[in-house]
Amino acid sequence: RGAVALPPSTLSRLGKALGAAPEQFLVDEADGSVGRAEVSARRGEILDAAVELFSARGYSRVSIRDLAARAGCSTANLYHHFSSKYEIFVSLIEGAMDWHFAGLSEALENHNDSVGQLRHVLRNHLVVHMTRPEVRLLSDDFHPMSEPELEVFIEERDRYEQGIRDIVQRGVRDGKFKVDDVAIAVRTALGACNYVDRWFRSEGPLGPNDVADGMTNFLLAGFGVNDRKSAHSQEAR
Repeated sequence: RGAVALPPSTLSRLGKALGAAPEQFLVDEADGSVGRAEVSARRGEILDAAVELFSARGYSRVSIRDLAARAGCSTANLYHHFSSKYEIFVSLIEGAMDWHFAGLSEALENHNDSVGQLRHVLRNHLVVHMTRPEVRLLSDDFHPMSEPELEVFIEERDRYEQGIRDIVQRGVRDGKFKVDDVAIAVRTALGACNYVDRWFRSEGPLGPNDVADGMTNFLLAGFGVNDRKSAHSQEAR
C-alpha cells in the first residue's frame, strides 16, 4: 500500500515465504506511483546521508531534520521511505550483512574447492570493511540496536560464520586445511577482517584490493594453505 518502506533483506524474505519476486512489492510508474528507480535512488541518498552523519556525530546527536537536510529532501519525504531514525540505522546494518552474505553465496557458486571458496569469502569480507562505511557504525554492544532487531542480527551473523566454518570443515576433511579447532581458526580470521577498517586509509599507498589480496594470502597460510599458484592466479585477475 506504500505506507511503509521495507529494507531489501525483509523484501527478500517476504518473497521467499510468499513465492513471489521481491520486485512485485514495489510501486510502479505504470499506475502513476513513483518509479522503482526513483524510490531506490532516494532511499540510497538518505542512507548515504545517515552513514555520513552517524559516523561524524554519533547516532544520538543526529535528528530526522538533520538527515533530511543532508539528503536534500523534506522530512515528510524522508518519512515516506523510513518510519524513523532507528529504522534507517537498522537498514544500514542489514545492508552490510547483505554484502557479507553475497560474498558467501558467490564463493559457493563460483568455486568448487574449499580453498577457492575461503579465499573468496575472506577477500570479500575485507573489501566490504574497507569500502562500505556503514560497517563502522556497530560498536561492540551493537548500540543502538535493540530487541528484536538485535536478536535477528546476531542470528544472521552466526549463520554467516557457520557458513564459513562449513567451508573450512570440508577443507579439513579433504586435507586442504590444517587446523586443530575450526571455530577458533574462523573467528581469528574474521576478527582480523573486522578490524581492517580501523586502520585502513584510502589515501594510503595500497588500495582495498591490494590489502585484501595480501591479508587473504596471510590468513590462508594460517589455515595451512601454501598455494602460491592459486595466489598468483588471483592476483592476475
